[in-house]
Amino acid sequence: MTIMVSDKAQALLESLPILEPLTQATKNTLKPFALNRRDYLEIDLDSRGDRFVIEACVYQDGIRTDRTPSYNAATKWVSKVPEAYQPKGWPYGRWLMAGTDFTAIVIAHQWPSDRLKFKTPEARTLYEFLLMRFLVQTKNAVLAADFKKNEVVPEAPQDFIEHPDPDLRLSPYQKAGTFISYNTNAYAFFMQQGTGKTPMAIERMCMEGRRKRREKGEMLWVLVLCPKQARTNWEDEIERFATSGGKVAVARGDQFRRIKAIQDAVRPEDDCDFGCCIASYESIDRSWNAFGMVPWDLAIMDESHYIKWHGTKRFQMACRLREISEKRLILTGTPVTNTPFDLWSQWEFLNNGLSGFMVFKNFRKFYGKFERNQGSSIERLMALRNLPLIQERLARTSFSITKEEAKLNLPPKTYDAYEVSMTEKQRKYYKMLVKQLAIEIEEDEAEGKELTAEHILTKLMRLAQITSGFVKWDNKIDPNTGETIELGQIEQIDKAENAKASALMEILNVDYENDPNSKTLVWATFIEDVRAICERLTKEGIKFVAYHKVVKGDGRVKDAEEAKKVFNGDPDVRVFVGNPASAGEALNMVGYDYESDNPAPTYAGRVVYFSQNWSAVQRSQSEDRAHRRGTRGNVQITDLVVPGTIDQEIRERVVMKRKIADMTLDVRDILDRVLNVDLEAQD
Repeated sequence: MTIMVSDKAQALLESLPILEPLTQATKNTLKPFALNRRDYLEIDLDSRGDRFVIEACVYQDGIRTDRTPSYNAATKWVSKVPEAYQPKGWPYGRWLMAGTDFTAIVIAHQWPSDRLKFKTPEARTLYEFLLMRFLVQTKNAVLAADFKKNEVVPEAPQDFIEHPDPDLRLSPYQKAGTFISYNTNAYAFFMQQGTGKTPMAIERMCMEGRRKRREKGEMLWVLVLCPKQARTNWEDEIERFATSGGKVAVARGDQFRRIKAIQDAVRPEDDCDFGCCIASYESIDRSWNAFGMVPWDLAIMDESHYIKWHGTKRFQMACRLREISEKRLILTGTPVTNTPFDLWSQWEFLNNGLSGFMVFKNFRKFYGKFERNQGSSIERLMALRNLPLIQERLARTSFSITKEEAKLNLPPKTYDAYEVSMTEKQRKYYKMLVKQLAIEIEEDEAEGKELTAEHILTKLMRLAQITSGFVKWDNKIDPNTGETIELGQIEQIDKAENAKASALMEILNVDYENDPNSKTLVWATFIEDVRAICERLTKEGIKFVAYHKVVKGDGRVKDAEEAKKVFNGDPDVRVFVGNPASAGEALNMVGYDYESDNPAPTYAGRVVYFSQNWSAVQRSQSEDRAHRRGTRGNVQITDLVVPGTIDQEIRERVVMKRKIADMTLDVRDILDRVLNVDLEAQD
């Protein structure tokens, strides 16, 4: 039995603007091969129901014959489909293909719609769904492009409600992104830090809540998944920006308390349009049995780069959450932290196969060129390819904006490196460790251990400890039993005069002389650095705030949220000391109480990196704690660097990663082309 394409689908396929490629790379990919007039394509689904079984064949007078289809029909056009396989024993012209929009769009361009024959209604439904979703994405890209190029905000829904406080109303670009997101069940806000993604997500939540209450008389169930340190911020922001009545419960503490928070959030109340449960990535993983019992109406994933690596339990949890959530929204200012491969898992959470690929390794192979040195197990990325196709997909599935495009009129960020000289003892330890690490890596290779780039970079971080002023000695091991007989100790190499701490004091003193209102954020990767910095600040009589356990005295507070309040609210506190891994996200560290009617004249004017790791996302996020809405003055970003050492290597590598991310996310040329797509035929 065969089923022809429906009238609706045929009209869709014949409307070229819907499937019009936006880049030359896409045009080349979709350029069709010549087919014989009797070549047809039969389409079915495999037993899993999410992959196409495709077979080229010959029809004459509406009846399939035994004749062999042309080479182009049976084989050549398949080269355009990145996830196509021919299982062993399958006949000539039959292929297994991923059930993605990439496959559906290639088919639509390679084959006339009247040459397609569907074996089952399910196959036709999946094919039409993928093309219809692509149509919606195209319209979303046009709306985003129209705003960016012409500042045209899409028409507001009739049930949209402005915030009663004029200071808390969405700006035009926030409205544009929010209104576009209403068109789809899965969307991304890939917007630079400080541009206001959270209020947009809250408005989306309120709008969905009003609609569900009006249409079904029920309360919307919302799950917000975010880093642990951002939970309080989300709670505060919902209270500030919500335009509908709702309730919020935060999942904290032990299992019983987390379950109670879920129950509180979803318990129906007549005066609530939504019930929102805020949970950290860690808590939802530990209590999945409870979270997984709720059919969430809307799942919001904040800082979605947290699931960038597809091989983790965190990503597996995200996929389970996708299956029980009707609608999904992700937010991050750093969707690409290392390479464009970071995007696959984020798209996958939004919709299965939304990246155009069902399997990560195929996605990686399509967009990257790799080489492996002879005798090495490490595969190196040599180049990126097909990048315009990723940029086009970003334009269709996300709303992105930079601070400059948002016209926040923020003072500029400027960068410099403050050179620090190691002491003689530091240099001695550094040279010793370089030799030791080289020997360790050689021994690992000789023993056949798999050496990944991540493994080697982690080892090299021990050198950064020395440039910071301390060394962590290895545990002493009994050579006969292999047991640890003495734990390795941490030693401050020159306790009386830490070179980087002295450099930091020089910077702070000069800044204070130039402007007593200027405050400083100091970021340190190592907890031992945090301790040493705070001890030196105490010695110098400089008032500071930090929350790590190693901190002693009046400067210590209980958590990052409390540190933010003290740093912003106390004019006498000049310095915040933190670790980017635990405090580099979701904090507004602008140096004054931005919610006060009479704020102090202070501001955060300097950010110092005492030490850092290889993470470009931690660097980007932590930089922008002081550079966001409310920033009053220029922000100077300073790296303490020992020239010619690991400090310089880390700084250069992080800059390179950010350049790759910026290049991937720059979709301006594509948006220009989007505006040339004529959608009148679809109205």
